[in-house]
Amino acid sequence: MLRGAAIFVFAFAFEPAAVARSLSFSAPLGCPSEADFALAVATSLGEPMPASDQPIRVQIEAGTGRFVVRVVTLDGERTLDGDTCQAVADAAALIVALAIQPGEPRVLESQPETAGGAVYEPPFARLRARVSGGADTGDLPGLAAGFQLALALELAFQRAEILATHLVGRRAELPSGAAGDLELWTVGGRGCAWFWCLGLEAGFMPGQGTNVGQEKPGTAWWAAGTAGLQGAWKLSDLLGIHASLEVIFPLTRPMFTVAGANLFRPPAASARAFFGLEYAIW
Repeated sequence: MLRGAAIFVFAFAFEPAAVARSLSFSAPLGCPSEADFALAVATSLGEPMPASDQPIRVQIEAGTGRFVVRVVTLDGERTLDGDTCQAVADAAALIVALAIQPGEPRVLESQPETAGGAVYEPPFARLRARVSGGADTGDLPGLAAGFQLALALELAFQRAEILATHLVGRRAELPSGAAGDLELWTVGGRGCAWFWCLGLEAGFMPGQGTNVGQEKPGTAWWAAGTAGLQGAWKLSDLLGIHASLEVIFPLTRPMFTVAGANLFRPPAASARAFFGLEYAIW
């Protein structure tokens, strides 16, 4: 009881206004506040944080499934990432405490531990492989199922991806009974920052006429731009889940005909959603 009272008095005596003169702190909604962060630094030091010892800048950002913190002091700059905002904030507090008072900071029993019990120094980049399933509406007749393979290079909250997509064949029919089966195969690239993505894809659309005198197959080239949202969530050190929602803007809109009549043409915009599993190669 006495120890808890002492910690309470220490926190109450701390002056956030004084800290604000030397500390620049920013973090997304739901993360520790500047006062919480300054108190964590002071707790590690075992004394109130000096008001004007040196300028310190701490910036926390939400990445794709992880949080990234950048700490700038007179000693230089460090970048760390972690599973939760609290984890990277605690790690940054220890870095700041060491910069203010070189040597091992004094950590009280009441200080929460970081996730995993250690400060994590991330690699410069991560390479992830992904397999996804989903659906597309518009690029083929009706609602088409799809499969996607991806290779993603991730740097903090940015991604560059190579994608291979297949939309399973769908049938378009005319009142006369003539019909055609169409499918779509594409490869493309996509760049993402935070949750926003832009990309390009190219491929081909094979088609096969049915219920006509001569069933002649045909193929049309495909090119499109993409724009949308993505999100990634970590399940373990190696596995994670990924979701994306995109709007597709065809640059080529081939017209398919059967028995001399127009059968199908992709619209000016369509929607596509995929959900899948990611594996960290390194």
